[in-house]
Amino acid sequence: MATVTIATINANSLQIDCSLKQKTIGTKALIDSGATDNFMDTKFAIRHRLPLQKLPTPITCKNVDGTTNKNGKITHCTYQRIDAGGQNRFTKFLLTGL
Repeated sequence: MATVTIATINANSLQIDCSLKQKTIGTKALIDSGATDNFMDTKFAIRHRLPLQKLPTPITCKNVDGTTNKNGKITHCTYQRIDAGGQNRFTKFLLTGL
């Protein structure tokens, strides 16, 4: 197993380097053990022309403080193969404003 390099760590987050394999995009991933799912910023997905898939039912997204997310309901997702720390997984990401 390869070593995971921690890029940034503080009391609220842990970031690691990762790559999205479908288009080989180097980026950082925020590891949030309190999240209810995997999320990706909508603008990031559009900027990198990742394939988007419409959800059958929109999802209401709430921020940690209970407010509704600035982008409103989640209507799309993307499926990406990610490589982080030597592990490679096919992952569904819900798209919203981060």
